[in-house]
Amino acid sequence: MEGYYSLKLGLAGIPTVAETSALAAIINLVGLTRCPVHVMGISCAQSLPLLEQAKNEGLPLTASVNWTHLLWNTSHLSTFNPHLRLHPPLPNPQDQTQLIQGIKTGIIDAIAIDHCPYTYEEKMIPFEVTPPGTIGLQFAFPLLWANLVATNKLTPLELWQALRIKPAQILGIDPPAELFALLPEVTWQLNPQTSLSLSQNTVLWQQEIKGEIIPLVNSAP
Repeated sequence: MEGYYSLKLGLAGIPTVAETSALAAIINLVGLTRCPVHVMGISCAQSLPLLEQAKNEGLPLTASVNWTHLLWNTSHLSTFNPHLRLHPPLPNPQDQTQLIQGIKTGIIDAIAIDHCPYTYEEKMIPFEVTPPGTIGLQFAFPLLWANLVATNKLTPLELWQALRIKPAQILGIDPPAELFALLPEVTWQLNPQTSLSLSQNTVLWQQEIKGEIIPLVNSAP
């Protein structure tokens, strides 16, 4: 996102108006047609008043934010790690704070994983030309728990609703029946032996992750 860090690091920033102008157009169309629309990838604070007004007017509009945008922001780009080049781009720190608050208040309905696997060769090129995206299906939930719930930025229910309940409601399906347990104090390393993905395109590769998910067997008839 365009701002202090993009200027400091010499990166081509994307202005917030690129998102807000498109969002305003979508909201106008929803108001005209009353067609349900889900907007993915909200990444700046200026979008939140537009979403709030649309919801207050009763428009059938829902929105989600990518999980990465709740944990990393433009201040983390100083290493030019290609795994942090995402679409939409990472928010500025102040925007990130407002995005988390948007989850808490319900202005943003859901948290998306946007799992995008790439090969090593595809990502190991200069930051500004590497394809945007990262993996995250295996470890997004424990990381969100450790960084948002354990720090009292979100309650367990708020995180659970944004990751599981509301996405199912938006899709018009029942929440998945699979059961699992989160062991929040267990740490493990993401490496070729523990990863469930064939891809390694994540800034967390070979790093310690706090929180482990254990599948449970549902014995109910």
